[in-house]
Amino acid sequence: MRLFLSLIGIAAALQESPLQDDSLSLLQRKKHSENLEDEDSSPHDRRAASHTPQPRVNHTSASLGSSHEHSALIEYKEKSGATRNVRIGNSNSNNRCVNVPVPVACNANSGDRGIRVNGHNANDRFDISSNGNRVCARRLDSNGGWGMQLEVSCQEIVTGPVNVRIDNSGSNTKCVNAPVPVTCNANSGDRGIRVNNPNDYSDRFEITSNGNGVCARRLDSNGGWGMHLEVACREAVPPGQVQVLIDNSGSNTRCVTADEPVVCATNAGNLGNRINMHRAGDTFDITVTGGNRVCARRTDSNGGWGMHLRIQCTQPPPPQVVNVRVDSSGTNNKCVTAPVPVTCATNAGDLGNRVNGHGAADTFDITTNGDRVCAMRTDSNGGWGMRLEISCTEIVPPASVHVLIDASPGSTNTRCVDAGQELVCAANAGHLGNRINSHGAADTFDITTSGTQGLWPCGLDPVVLTPNASPLQLWL
Repeated sequence: MRLFLSLIGIAAALQESPLQDDSLSLLQRKKHSENLEDEDSSPHDRRAASHTPQPRVNHTSASLGSSHEHSALIEYKEKSGATRNVRIGNSNSNNRCVNVPVPVACNANSGDRGIRVNGHNANDRFDISSNGNRVCARRLDSNGGWGMQLEVSCQEIVTGPVNVRIDNSGSNTKCVNAPVPVTCNANSGDRGIRVNNPNDYSDRFEITSNGNGVCARRLDSNGGWGMHLEVACREAVPPGQVQVLIDNSGSNTRCVTADEPVVCATNAGNLGNRINMHRAGDTFDITVTGGNRVCARRTDSNGGWGMHLRIQCTQPPPPQVVNVRVDSSGTNNKCVTAPVPVTCATNAGDLGNRVNGHGAADTFDITTNGDRVCAMRTDSNGGWGMRLEISCTEIVPPASVHVLIDASPGSTNTRCVDAGQELVCAANAGHLGNRINSHGAADTFDITTSGTQGLWPCGLDPVVLTPNASPLQLWL
């Protein structure tokens, strides 16, 4: 009874406190923020994510005297932070990108009327994409630009450090393996900088990192140390690798613009492949168009996802250098066929640029069209005697995308689908011998594209795809 009365007294005291509402609000917001990555990844399909909490495991050495490599405890936290308004401004072109001081996540429709921060009442609609510190706006209702000072509201992304637990050591140096490559400051193990609490120890360390390996060497003594040393590092991006933040999405597909051309694996967003540490079983189909337009489409659900999806891609290999032998010519112009489509500098045949070492001052105008390379001598109306050879670069063909248009039931002559990204399709891509599906019918089609629609000549609403025994697929 005394305990019950005490609880009533505490409740009454809380009710009388003028700070109660604000305190509860702050606690509730903090709880919500901390649980963002613990909730189901999808706001539409809560069964798809894992609710199993991941236990914190302390990996300590089996022997204090061991200097062999050990497993490291690693923590990586990623969550949404404060709201940040991003001023994109006006634009004379259909697309404009700006840089913001911190990484942000923006909703795709955050530039539309009634949602954007600036109060302009125009009906302009935008596709807002974000990738780290870069925010881009693309106008959807027109191919032109816009006059308003567009400003949108986004969410800051707070990415925490990678904490690496090195623990105690009986020897002067100890190394552990972090699950991801990291970089650490040399003094990150010193008092006031290290993560572990005991600041009464003045032990000083030199922390080094190489890929996944992190080593601590005590500097103020030749011996070991007793504290459970833990240091804060940063995840390292290997050479040639590019991290792309796609973030969360309220729809089934989200596209962002990477800062540079990338090549991404189609399963780069799946558990075990993605960089963000969310444990949900969401699966994605990752595609890249235009070199740096990266799209994620969730494949285990028709809805969106809640995690801050981050994937690792690679820089595309540099274009291959192709030497093209044009050879000598009795006329002023000569064309040859290169083994692959190439692009060549117009002065690639001039002295100092051409591959063959002939010292003549002959000058040429080099032109290309696919794999056809032509040289025209410009310092004379005649031909040339040297065995002209020039250096060109291979043209990498654009990536192809499969689009399922499926069957069109009834008497409807046209069917439209949304491909989820901007595409260019051959008009005869649906003909026999061109289409992907193996149906032998001689049906012919006129394929047209507009924006993200894989087939959109009719102005009708997009249709819902249904399984069919002989679907029409295109290779685009």
